[in-house]
Amino acid sequence: KEETLAKSNEELNILMCKLNIEHEYRVNEGGHSFKFWNANMPNVLRFVSDAFEGKTYRGDFVQYIEPTPFNENQMKQVSANGKTITVFLPESYHQSNRNYPVIYFEGEFDEDVSDYDICKVTNVLIKQNILPEMILVFLRSGDMVEMRKTIKETENQFRIRKDFRFRAYLTLSGSSILEEVKKDEFRMIVLSDAGIPINHIQKLEKDTFERTSIYLDAPADCYTMEHIGRLHIALKQKDIKHEYRVRSVNYADYSWFMTGLPEILKYTAESFHK
Repeated sequence: KEETLAKSNEELNILMCKLNIEHEYRVNEGGHSFKFWNANMPNVLRFVSDAFEGKTYRGDFVQYIEPTPFNENQMKQVSANGKTITVFLPESYHQSNRNYPVIYFEGEFDEDVSDYDICKVTNVLIKQNILPEMILVFLRSGDMVEMRKTIKETENQFRIRKDFRFRAYLTLSGSSILEEVKKDEFRMIVLSDAGIPINHIQKLEKDTFERTSIYLDAPADCYTMEHIGRLHIALKQKDIKHEYRVRSVNYADYSWFMTGLPEILKYTAESFHK
């Protein structure tokens, strides 16, 4: 993800997709450093090995976190703004009076992922002290006006820190979120394989995202990469700060979204304290 190479690498990837040249493309955190190369070398060697043997690439190595069950009273279904939503509470919620940061999940996951799966992984990361204790809220798709009403009612029902610095928003379908978001509404906006029209980026004001970070998360398939790549270039041209990841889709046993969830959660939690 070296700044001087990011645009040219992205354009090369898009061109290869257009020409139907079979290839693998990744965007990870890091730059020209031994740490970066050392972390990625196992996947490079696996790709080369499969190519030598004439095999389809097996996909990147992944450190899968085995989810574990949690107490039933940590997950609740409640009504907010006339809608039924699911809320995950950290284990200490019922033993303390503290307020917690929150991540709002919006959109429909694929059939291999459930709210419960996400909560189990989050609970493990909290128990391992990788994440701070936080609340998760699962919304369903809707326009931002209705979402704001739902968020407001939810934050009045639960002990959620109401400062935008402790509020994040993850969407799998929010095609208009960047255009509709207000300044200092969220500390982090995560776009996971979300279809954001490129022309929406041209309308954005840099000032709106001065204290709001954007995280782009995309699967490494040409259908998605070309669009998300152009989205990344457009954000760079607008000088809007963001993180960008392209991850393998060739996982035999795990959902693409779930394999990237730990990094998304960790990066979001770090943003709460910046």
